[in-house]
Amino acid sequence: MTRSRNGNVHYGLAAALEERGDDEGALEHALDALRLYRTGTSKMQLAQGHAAVGWCSAKIGLHEQAREYGEKALELFHGLGSVESEASVLDTLGLAAHGTGDHALAIQRYQQALAQFREVGASTHEADVLLRLSEVLLASGDRVEARATFTQARGLFLKQGRTTEAHRVAKLL
Repeated sequence: MTRSRNGNVHYGLAAALEERGDDEGALEHALDALRLYRTGTSKMQLAQGHAAVGWCSAKIGLHEQAREYGEKALELFHGLGSVESEASVLDTLGLAAHGTGDHALAIQRYQQALAQFREVGASTHEADVLLRLSEVLLASGDRVEARATFTQARGLFLKQGRTTEAHRVAKLL
């Protein structure tokens, strides 16, 4: 098996573990994938590896590491034509900024991510980012805008049949 394929296996394991809620295990496999991708020639795989490490890092509170890997992923994705991938990284950078208490930067990154997800019609991601944006707006003290954004997120969750998420948001309203 080539190093690139081995990297893909670790990348897939990272995604599966993250889906199950094992963010630390996901980070470990994302780092393994990135290590293997660094030996290849695919700029897309390298960018995806950095993005995965950034996301997993942000989810377990390693916000500075998330920012570093996220910024590198954004740099690598730039010019590859993957608007959705760039938007995902902006979401990661929003989560990292929120985790450090930089609400203004978090709001900016989430708004950038939303614009790009909307551009490509990625409504599932849009709903998730709206929820995170709502949380940072609330943390920043903007209750009116937070409520409006929570309402938007809830509407998308309902439209997507994501009733668990919609119910969770309804409790926050």
